[in-house]
Amino acid sequence: MCCGFNSPQIGAPLEKQDLEAMRPETRAFWEEFFGQAEQELNAAEERNDEQPYAPSKEFREKHLRAITEFGGSVYCPVRQLEMIFNFDPPN
Repeated sequence: MCCGFNSPQIGAPLEKQDLEAMRPETRAFWEEFFGQAEQELNAAEERNDEQPYAPSKEFREKHLRAITEFGGSVYCPVRQLEMIFNFDPPN
């Protein structure tokens, strides 16, 4: 999971042992978050969208939760996703 989105490392790694040390609820959130990130990334690439990709409303809300509730802005994979997706609120 550490910086697994084909970009340079730009924050703290979030690896398997880091996830295993977290509370089960926190670990489940991150696994769901990154699973959805991969699904949305694959779907955007299949549609030949241009980056930054527009995340679904659900994924945008999970990203906000990742940042505000789980301090995700320190983690490399989250910061990489912020370069791939446009998480700014839609106009």
